[in-house]
Amino acid sequence: MRILARCVATLVLLAPLALAACHSDSSPSSTQPVVLAVAADSPIVDVPVPASFYMVDPSHSEVTPGTNFRWVNHNYKGKASYVGVVRFYREQLPTKGWNCLSQTQADESVTLTFSKNNEDCVVTIWTGTIHTHININLHPTGRAAGTR
Repeated sequence: MRILARCVATLVLLAPLALAACHSDSSPSSTQPVVLAVAADSPIVDVPVPASFYMVDPSHSEVTPGTNFRWVNHNYKGKASYVGVVRFYREQLPTKGWNCLSQTQADESVTLTFSKNNEDCVVTIWTGTIHTHININLHPTGRAAGTR
């Protein structure tokens, strides 16, 4: 009888802690990611970056003189959910005039392909050990990345 009384007393004392943990909003749910804000200083005006992400090497960009052809290969990382970043680009790029052509998924990565005027933009998002990573590859339509 004493053992039963101790178990009941322990449950009564721990129940409020367990309930508080179940209702805690301190971390975002993986099924309902936080909506990400657009960084005020995105390097590509029509391809925004989530506010919490920063550029890492190797990253480069150039414009071919006299043509306005843009060649961009930027890499970013930050702490936001993988699903939230995919949602960010699916929602943000159409507001900048980009049309989504495809979305492919493989293991822990998603590749989104967009088109606008005479350019293609390929956004690849993948999860790392600590960060979520983004690669933005922008190039003239019909010219694969790296060919000029």
